[in-house]
Amino acid sequence: MSESSNNLLRPWRRLDSREIFTNHWMRVQIDRVELPDGRPYDYTVIHRFADGVAALVFDDQNRLLMEREYRYPVNEVIWQLPGGLVDPGEELLPAMQRELAEETGYVAEEWEYLGQFWDNPALSAMKIHLFV
Repeated sequence: MSESSNNLLRPWRRLDSREIFTNHWMRVQIDRVELPDGRPYDYTVIHRFADGVAALVFDDQNRLLMEREYRYPVNEVIWQLPGGLVDPGEELLPAMQRELAEETGYVAEEWEYLGQFWDNPALSAMKIHLFV
């Protein structure tokens, strides 16, 4: 393994952290870190206050249900899986059932939890819990 690829696997050391913004959805901070090669770097981190849920919903013809929604950061109407944020104190499956009904009007009788993944680990530690 080369030195540069080895550095990709080594943790960074946080030197300092400062909050630059917060609201009821998230907190944004700038961390001053030391990279594995010793260089300092300012890294932006977004802390979400809730996990998300998303569903793979198939109809009787095995077609995947997608929804269209305008998303401001990309200034486009995009296709995406139904889902959303888990409310405080809410269990994952009821959150997924609520989001599916709110966003699509559909309900599903059978659910299976597939696991979780990081939404965008380059910016945030938010997890998405995936159901089918």
